[in-house]
Amino acid sequence: VEHAVARLGPEREPSRPEALDAVVARIGTSQDAARPRHPVMDFGPRWANVVSARLGAREALLEQALPTSFLDDLESSPLHPALLDMATAGAPDLVPGIDPTQDFLIPTGYGQVRVHDRLGPALQSHIRLREVDDEGLLASFDITLYDPDGRVLAEVDDFTMMRVDRDALAAEPAEPGEPDWLRDAIDPDEGAELFRRILARPTAAHLVVVPRPLDRLLEEVGRALPAPRPQEPAGPRRILLDDLATILTEHDAVAEAAVLGSEGVAPADDRRVAFVAFEPGRQATVSELRRFLRKRADRAAVPQNFVEMVAVPRDPDGDVAVDELRDPFAATDTFIAPRTPTESAIAEIWAELLGLDRVGIHDNFLDAGGHSLVGIRALTRIHQATGVRLEANALTLQTLEQLAADVDRVGSGGAS
Repeated sequence: VEHAVARLGPEREPSRPEALDAVVARIGTSQDAARPRHPVMDFGPRWANVVSARLGAREALLEQALPTSFLDDLESSPLHPALLDMATAGAPDLVPGIDPTQDFLIPTGYGQVRVHDRLGPALQSHIRLREVDDEGLLASFDITLYDPDGRVLAEVDDFTMMRVDRDALAAEPAEPGEPDWLRDAIDPDEGAELFRRILARPTAAHLVVVPRPLDRLLEEVGRALPAPRPQEPAGPRRILLDDLATILTEHDAVAEAAVLGSEGVAPADDRRVAFVAFEPGRQATVSELRRFLRKRADRAAVPQNFVEMVAVPRDPDGDVAVDELRDPFAATDTFIAPRTPTESAIAEIWAELLGLDRVGIHDNFLDAGGHSLVGIRALTRIHQATGVRLEANALTLQTLEQLAADVDRVGSGGAS
């Protein structure tokens, strides 16, 4: 399961953060950072590093100091997680309607992080409220970390937090030490939908952890899915390249092989996939198979991708069953245009906000390039267009088709 995605690279344009002296002069007097103990946020002694706080209009300045007993951590942790975590500790105080001692805001993402130097034992964290939705559900912040001399160490743009419901935090835990909001963070229906979406990604590695037999769960999910819609073949017809398959079977570890290519396409321009079944107890890496082929065939003819199989599928006559060779790397177009007025209205909103040329009924907002703050605008626009207010997590798990069905059901007086 993919939990986070990041892109690392050199900074293209130098940033121009505000001088620390100017921040201190504007925000004003510091206050003792001690506050009532939060019902959930108690991570350990390393996280007790906020010394004081200055609160201004939509901004805060925190003074941080790592406890002396943990200074050795800095030798192996140039970006100490306890300092980074608590650098945002003043963020909830800036959100209107939030009680920091009761309401809980959880981080959901970073837009960009610029690191200029390793963090020392003492920091100043300047937090600015960037944007908040009308209901205080999602908020974003910009953060600059300084050393005590005012030198900029790191900058965070578009740090996003989501509010966890106050009533869920106040509920009795199901087990000692387990808050209900953690236990109930995802319900079974959402879990099944998330599971379906994981399996629907053919190019990603699949790691699924379940508390019951996987074969039963796969069978149940398969029964719940709609029948696949036939798709028109895209691009040139795929054909077997028997000469390459024959060469592959000459490798000591290969029992069977089949190679797919495109009819009428030059080897240098073709996307070729090899399907390989190994001899019992034998194995070969993709690199080994590529080297083996390069010694015996033109380099341009070597397949770009290899798929390991238990056995190459064959028809009753013993020939390779081309239709059963599933190319997991193939680009397929499963686009289905909106069919109802509600689907069309939501698709138009998504296309405008995300800069897309088209949006289909099977598209998901996050998969199409959306994120939490654009999601706020999308939900607001859907509410304005349809009169129906959707839950924030609807964009996370549902397709456009499912969202439109919810809007139509609620709009017609059905249960939300």
